[in-house]
Amino acid sequence: MGMQVEERNEESVVEFDIDGMQKQKPIRVHGSVRNQFAVDGTWLRANFHCHLARVKEDPQWPVTALEHYRALGYDVVGGMCHDRIIRPEPVDGVIVIPGAEVSCGGHLLGIGIESIPDGSGAGERIETISEMIRRIRDCGGISVLAHPFKSAYTWEELCAFCDAGLDGIEVVNSNVRGKRADSGRADQLWHNLLREGRLLIAIGNDDAHGPHENIERSGWGGIPHIGFTGILVKDCSRKGVMDALRAGRTYASEGPELRSVSVDGEGRMTVRCSPCVACHFRSVGGSWGGASSFPDDGCADAGEFVFDFAKQGYRVSDYMTVVLQDVHGRRAWTSPIKTVVDVEEENQVNLE
Repeated sequence: MGMQVEERNEESVVEFDIDGMQKQKPIRVHGSVRNQFAVDGTWLRANFHCHLARVKEDPQWPVTALEHYRALGYDVVGGMCHDRIIRPEPVDGVIVIPGAEVSCGGHLLGIGIESIPDGSGAGERIETISEMIRRIRDCGGISVLAHPFKSAYTWEELCAFCDAGLDGIEVVNSNVRGKRADSGRADQLWHNLLREGRLLIAIGNDDAHGPHENIERSGWGGIPHIGFTGILVKDCSRKGVMDALRAGRTYASEGPELRSVSVDGEGRMTVRCSPCVACHFRSVGGSWGGASSFPDDGCADAGEFVFDFAKQGYRVSDYMTVVLQDVHGRRAWTSPIKTVVDVEEENQVNLE
């Protein structure tokens, strides 16, 4: 089950104080990174939005679906259904997380809930969804906004949902992406919320509703674009999955796989991954936007990328997200990583 990662320290803050350059100007870079991925654990592949209700085409669909996902390499499946809890028979090798896709003026995933929270559908959409977010949290669940781009929420609504305690967002929903004018990718919407201080975890799902949807060939030109969530757990159990979600040890993906994110005391962030053609280190704060890393000359792809704070630290602040891109244009996005950088010009340092 899953992929073991090498032993590392528990989540901690890595600090560095190094000489650097801002273009041609010498600088001093003071920084710290709180890397939630710096834990001993196991990477699991998860789909938290799979509709497991029985369907006419296959009365055994719940079990069939779990066996299908297990064959595709999934370790975790969130058993969803509209407004009811599904409890399928267990399948060896698959952790099933209970939950529901709650209809409350929009669609809200309640991950880990054992019953549907009471709530009235009356009132404005902004009020009913905000109230349901609070009730899911009161039930011990995790709330994730399903296919937010397709649902056409206003900016006011999105900010209100975050203020109510929204935990995450479907950065990619490959079911909607294939059927709704490519409206299943919501990465820019998510990034704009991050820039406003709304720190939502990144979730990727396929939103399969039954065997009538070919969940093995969701994509274009034969290239699969099956949305999934990579999640780094300390313990391969339902509790371990829920704890990892709350800690933000996730990435949403259309294909690329994250292996590790590490930061050393010399100010280097190293990302290891499946073969990719680019790794974008996106800054949540500041005006520079971050920086990108590409394979060495002559190499079509690479499995390791480095962000050097000595050379590029002035380009990031507040939080970072790592965005992987493979040869097919498929992407993966990590949940935000806390990053604090303070840059001083060399003459200011010398004066002190």
